[in-house]
Parts: sequence; structure tokens; C-alpha cells
Amino acid sequence: MGGMGGRGKGGFGGFPQNTSFFFSSNGMSPSNSDDDDFGFPGFGGGPSTFQNFGNQGSFGSQFAGNAGRKRSRANFDEIPSGTEVLVHGLKSAEHLNHAAARVVSYDNAADRYAINFQNGKKFKIKRSNIQQLATVELSGLHKRPELNGKHVRIVQWDTNKERYIVKVGNTHLYVGPAHVILPSGSRGTITGLRKAPQWNGKHCAIKSYNKANGKYIAQVSDTRHVAMKKENVILV
Repeated sequence: MGGMGGRGKGGFGGFPQNTSFFFSSNGMSPSNSDDDDFGFPGFGGGPSTFQNFGNQGSFGSQFAGNAGRKRSRANFDEIPSGTEVLVHGLKSAEHLNHAAARVVSYDNAADRYAINFQNGKKFKIKRSNIQQLATVELSGLHKRPELNGKHVRIVQWDTNKERYIVKVGNTHLYVGPAHVILPSGSRGTITGLRKAPQWNGKHCAIKSYNKANGKYIAQVSDTRHVAMKKENVILV
């Protein structure tokens, strides 16, 4: 297989890449799932805006002066500008964890994403410290078939349960990746491949989804596209 390139070094769970997640603490106190498809988490609140952000070292370097820098061609697995994300796992700037922001650009040289918080502050941050948020389609739920085909919002990823937490009306549910259809254009992380484990932990770009066979067409290198099951791509 062709190489994935050096971008997107984040991973998750127990996969080959170094990573950290916060999703089962500091605002999330999950209850037990009632089956393998979904469950009901206890949902707490966290701050979404902040004031008086200081320089946070490698995390907090402001990028306001970089707008005129010439950028190279975007990487295929680069999170697109405008994507909504949730910050997590910061050690030296814990007050920023759980804050919502949007991706502005990607800095190849620094291997950081420039993000814009809701209060207008702008920082650079590693991919492993942001969770992408998206509206997704539910599919194949057995105990709640009435939810199949519904479009819901991903709130967080629970790395302990390996489930998304999604918002359905005023309720938050656990849903496994096998029951979530990610939108085309999403940048996901590959997991659980047995015949090609070297790709696990790498990032990919979702090009399309085939409902007939239940598989994504995902770009895994500059020139290669492969078919993958829903459970083999996680939105992190």
C-alpha cells in the first residue's frame, strides 16, 4: 500500500498512535449502556467560551501573524477549514478543555491546527487534542429502529466504551461506530483492520458511503482509495 504521509499523528484508545482522551471525565459521567447499540450517558456541562487566554507554550502560540504565509497543497487527511471541534486532553491549559472552536487552517511546519474559539481567540493545537464534531446519520439500530435514518449531532467520543455520544432531541445516547454514517468529506481515523493492521491509527478522508454494502470509500494516501466498514473509521 502507498504511504499515508506524516500528517495527523493522533490516535485513540489502545491503537498504535500516541494519544490521550478525556471523554469519560470532567463533564461526562456515563451510565451503563443498555445494549451494544446505544445507551444513555449522564451528561454534564462544560465551558464553551473563555476570556483572557494566555500563551500556553507549544499549545497556545497565537497564529494571528501567519495569515500571509504561503501554504502548500492541502494534505488529503487534513481537517478542513471551518470544521467544528472540541478541545480535550490539554495538560498545561486545562481550562481550555471542553471548549468549542473551529478549524481555521493547518500549519505543516508546526504540525498544528490553527483554531478559533468562540470568543475570537486564536491558537495552534495538535490534532490529538481536538475532537471533530459533526452531524451524522444513524443506521442499523435494533432496539430503537425508529431512530434509523435520523440525523443527529456527535457531542463527544467515549474512549472507554468506544462509543459516540450523540444528541437526539433533548437526550444524549451512546452509539457504536457501526451504527453511525459519517458524512462525505469527514476526516477519520482507521481502526480494527485485521488484514492490514499497519493502517490502524492512520487518518483518512471519507469520499462516499455505499448503503448497499455498508462501506465507505476512503482515501488513505495521495493516490489510493479503499472500501472500509463503518466500524473501521472513527471521527477523532
